Amino acid sequence: MYCKSCGAVINSGAFFCENCGAAVSALRYCENCGNEMPADSVICPVCGFSSSQVTESSQVRSGPANQNNPLSDREETLKFIVKLFMIIGCVTFGWLIFPLLWCIPLTVSVFNKFKTGEEITVGTKICVLIFVNVVAGICLLCLDD
Repeated sequence: MYCKSCGAVINSGAFFCENCGAAVSALRYCENCGNEMPADSVICPVCGFSSSQVTESSQVRSGPANQNNPLSDREETLKFIVKLFMIIGCVTFGWLIFPLLWCIPLTVSVFNKFKTGEEITVGTKICVLIFVNVVAGICLLCLDD
């Protein structure tokens, strides 16, 4: 990419020209992955989206693409905590054979719903809270579906 003020070569990822200090305007980002794109590219080099799916922005962004949406990070963290504590709940109830009859199916069901993106019903969340693990159930109730 070249500076529009002085014509100097601008390194990828730079927000200002090293030669004249001019701000790099019209940075392009892929709507699918958030990757910064060269101004003259037609297809995103990371995910393959066509240039019709690319937006231009004059704002400086910070961090990787997944940091653009803090709710996504919060939900991913909660999902990780749910998975961890559901596994802990299954292991702790392992010495009692009967509780495993509901712990394992609930755990598998929640894991599959996370994987497919299906909504987890409030009833399932309450059952996880009562029968599998309190922390996992509370985190599930905090998730926005």
